Amino acid sequence: MTPVPFFPQATHPSARQSFPRPGQLLVALSAVALLACTDSLGPDDLRMVGHIPPRYFDAGSEHAPRIPETATAGVPFDMTVWTYAYCSVTSTEVSEYGGSAVATPFVVPYRGVCTLVLTPHEHTATVVFTEPGTAEIVLRYSRVENGSPEPNGTRLYHVTVLPAGRD
Repeated sequence: MTPVPFFPQATHPSARQSFPRPGQLLVALSAVALLACTDSLGPDDLRMVGHIPPRYFDAGSEHAPRIPETATAGVPFDMTVWTYAYCSVTSTEVSEYGGSAVATPFVVPYRGVCTLVLTPHEHTATVVFTEPGTAEIVLRYSRVENGSPEPNGTRLYHVTVLPAGRD
């Protein structure tokens, strides 16, 4: 018996299977993940107090809280803080009590598929102090990386409130 050599069947170049390049695959997967993040929110009972890492309080941090040192009585001003969380929606509750305010950032995770990358999330809230003098803002936050149902960290900020009509 004479051995018959085996030759693979030749295929036409246009009949070859085409696989996406790694870069194309990464872009496609990222797009799907981002679209999944736009899915509806989880229920309100999933709302957590936002985590603020200690490094965010460093004066040189781009994510350091932005709370003005001075304000004018009766004039609203914005304060901004950043939390560190997975894909989520943010909100901030501010309760004002005469010459003080308590601010708490919250995060609500998206329901559905989401990128599991911790990223900074901006929270902005408007505060109005009505009386001149020294006012206090208590920032309540979570020291736990994934957030917590109740705040377990606080920072105190003082704001000099000037009488209306003065800068």
